[in-house]
Amino acid sequence: ILFQTRSGQRTPAQVVDLGLEPLQLDGRTRTLRHRVIRSGAVERHVWVDAQGRLVRIEIPALHLSATRTDG
Repeated sequence: ILFQTRSGQRTPAQVVDLGLEPLQLDGRTRTLRHRVIRSGAVERHVWVDAQGRLVRIEIPALHLSATRTDG
């Protein structure tokens, strides 16, 4: 379930683990876990490190991507 912070609404969601992937960040390759969170027609792609920290997120429907830059 996703919790919408602005509206307080809860939305059913599905999480799919796509496994470990190499991802090129800041000129180096890191192996990160890739998960897709689906809620309605919206997909959110997230990559997390071995400590569970969010490293990258992409929301294709919004043409949005963000990458952690602090190591």
